Amino acid sequence: MIEALRQHKKQQSENRLKYGQHYIQQYEIQEKNEKDTLRRILSLSVSVDPGAIRSINMICTKENGEIVTPDTFKYASRVIHYELGILFNFHSLRHTHATTLIENGASMKDVQKRLGHTRLSTTMDTYTHPTEKMADDTVAIFEKHVCQRKENFVGKSLANNT
Repeated sequence: MIEALRQHKKQQSENRLKYGQHYIQQYEIQEKNEKDTLRRILSLSVSVDPGAIRSINMICTKENGEIVTPDTFKYASRVIHYELGILFNFHSLRHTHATTLIENGASMKDVQKRLGHTRLSTTMDTYTHPTEKMADDTVAIFEKHVCQRKENFVGKSLANNT
């Protein structure tokens, strides 16, 4: 993951040079009200006096520096659905994430916590789905158990006959 982030940062630097003054840079400003300090992110395609506001480097950006938002993913999922004819929406990724974790041996409680569910039944009944790999793994577990029982039985029978 660290190597992927380093490569991504390098690509962003190259894009910043490529787009020049048209690259969209994010800046942070803090506004104080009576109760809280609010942090606002501005996206501007021009250089700003660094003394006025602080520039920040976002990780999830498009090639031109624009921030990737949930709307970006929603648009992509609509394209996948309508152009490719695949039943897909952005929320499906939560289901895929949960199922992949469970399929590969993650703790059900950890998956529940990761998804932010208060009830394990929500995670298991709504967000995880049976897969072919899960079915194959279940068969393998059962076969292993039956073979071990058979070996134990044969071993005991041979020991009793001698």
